[in-house]
Amino acid sequence: PPAYDTSSRTRRKLTDEIATLIHGQLEENERKKREGQRKQIKRKM
Repeated sequence: PPAYDTSSRTRRKLTDEIATLIHGQLEENERKKREGQRKQIKRKM
């Protein structure tokens, strides 16, 4: 179990604006993969 308190944190809501930004980043990753820049893509943290 985590040793830190998460009770004061609120859940974040996925808005249309954020979904659009995420979609744009995924498209950019696909473009970079196609162009041979596989090491330049954004990865999960």
